Amino acid sequence: MTYSMYGHDGQAGRSRTRDIPSVDYVKALNPPLDYYLRHLTGKLGKGGSKGWFAWNGLCPFHADKHPGSVTINLHSGAFKCHACGASAGDVIAFHRKLYGLSFRDTLAQLGGVE
Repeated sequence: MTYSMYGHDGQAGRSRTRDIPSVDYVKALNPPLDYYLRHLTGKLGKGGSKGWFAWNGLCPFHADKHPGSVTINLHSGAFKCHACGASAGDVIAFHRKLYGLSFRDTLAQLGGVE
């Protein structure tokens, strides 16, 4: 699938309000595998069913001492910790939860807007 830098308003990767990148643009800049390799400690384990992979690393949402409690879906970017129950539907939601940012601030940060 090809992603355009242009948001729905025709501006290069930006939404109409403020100078915020569009969701599609941010997702194109941050593929799930690349994002999680940058933000999590660990490595991919054996492949799971329906696109889910075991993440042999530590969950960043609790004092995890047992690597392997995390699974991620490399297609959708969904994240799930089976120890503490933390979950996120995609890379944007994960980043927002991890850093405690608003949706707009998350898009700006992941889209490279200073």
